[in-house]
Amino acid sequence: MDAMQPASTDLRRSLPRAAALWAGLVAASGALAGLFTLAGFPAALLLGPMLAGIGFGVGGAPIRVPKRGFQAAQALIGCLVAHAVNASIAATLLEDGFLILG
Repeated sequence: MDAMQPASTDLRRSLPRAAALWAGLVAASGALAGLFTLAGFPAALLLGPMLAGIGFGVGGAPIRVPKRGFQAAQALIGCLVAHAVNASIAATLLEDGFLILG
C-alpha cells in the first residue's frame, strides 16, 4: 500500500488541482443530494455531501478545509442544532442526559 503523498508546494500546479477537486466535490455532493432527494431519503441534503466527502477522502483527494472555515462550519451547525432544540428535547436531556452521555 502506498504512503500518502504530501500536497504539492508548486502553486502553479496545486491551485488548479485543488480548484478541480473542490469543483468535483461540490458537483458530486449536489448530484448525490439530488438523487437522494428524488428517492425520498430523509436528510438527503446531509447524506449526499457526507457520502461524497467520504468517497473523496477514501480516494485520497488532498482536499483540506482551512482552520477558520472549519470553525465557522462548526459554529453554524451548533447554531442550527441550538435553534432546533425545543422544550421537550431540553426536558429529555435534563432527565436522561447522563444516559445519553454515558
